[in-house]
Amino acid sequence: MTAASHSRQGGERIARYSPSVGDHAGDQAGAPAPEPAAAVDVDGIAVVSLGTVLWAVALVLSLVFEDHLRRDGHLWWIATAACGFGLGLLGIAYCVRRRNRLGDPRARPIE
Repeated sequence: MTAASHSRQGGERIARYSPSVGDHAGDQAGAPAPEPAAAVDVDGIAVVSLGTVLWAVALVLSLVFEDHLRRDGHLWWIATAACGFGLGLLGIAYCVRRRNRLGDPRARPIE
């Protein structure tokens, strides 16, 4: 890797990256190419479910501390957590429907 210096107005110098020959990881002779990483969660259900559970916890906690939130002027936190939880449920339904329509072998019909 080489860094070329360029002048800016006022005499300030900045370094810019300019790749040189042989600077790439795959250019080494005889080195095997790295295998691509496997996808962890292809359909997104686990991630959306985790987010929905976290919003549900936030909703429960905000309901428990409703008096404190009201006193401090943060009552809108309850509505935010409720919306996050509701949108999470819609997201789970969307991801399950998408997985089923794509024909994933792990797909099970929702009853």
